[in-house]
Amino acid sequence: MMRSHRRVVERISLLGDAFRRTHSGLAAVQPTSSNTGNVTFDSATLDLYSRRLAELARSPSAKRVWKYAVENPRKASVLVPLGIDPHDGKPCVLFTVRSSKLRKHRGEVSFPGGSKDEEDKSLVMTALRETEEEIGFSPSRIQVLGEHLRLPDRSERMEVTPVLAYVGPIDKSSIQYNQSEVADVFTLTLDELLEPDRKSMMLFRDTTDMWVPTWKGPNDVVIWGLTAYILDVTLRTIIFPDMKELYPGT
Repeated sequence: MMRSHRRVVERISLLGDAFRRTHSGLAAVQPTSSNTGNVTFDSATLDLYSRRLAELARSPSAKRVWKYAVENPRKASVLVPLGIDPHDGKPCVLFTVRSSKLRKHRGEVSFPGGSKDEEDKSLVMTALRETEEEIGFSPSRIQVLGEHLRLPDRSERMEVTPVLAYVGPIDKSSIQYNQSEVADVFTLTLDELLEPDRKSMMLFRDTTDMWVPTWKGPNDVVIWGLTAYILDVTLRTIIFPDMKELYPGT
């Protein structure tokens, strides 16, 4: 299990470095750390994110093969929902807190998603179906921007595909989430995700060189594990690929 975490952490760091070197033209339009508040999820920015995802899919990093604990790992996907806070107009990311009634990962922060069903024609459809089941967002309100690179879960028995998407204004109070699967929902703005006091790079267990990201959420919840990895690599390679200085310890 620790080997899998090490490979994921190392790959996140490599992805950011490789993307900046190979696609500096795309990265150049991003803001510096002093004006991140100017980021907006307008059509031009969303198109830029789609192009970055497409470029990433053609990069050498996409050809790397993960080692799994099983010969044929199960397929799964999660939706990474980008949106707008309707109260202040700031761009944000939506998270769920898993219900305590669930058998696995109860109470953990996650993105909507799950295992691919036989009737799902693609992993994007899996993410859309699971998102509708969990938080009631119909596919018609979701603008899919593209797939990020696949990675293993902590068990090394499942291959997870993050699907980046824009969902429009996110009014947390109006979200009718499935209480059998979701205990709560919350958002963090991009500004909040970049706050030094909220983001931490922590040593994994008893290692001396393996750094993993975590974020503080509301009500003492912590974003960690696979969700934190996916969030971290999304910020590094798609939203802020030229802001490595915001990630100490890597």
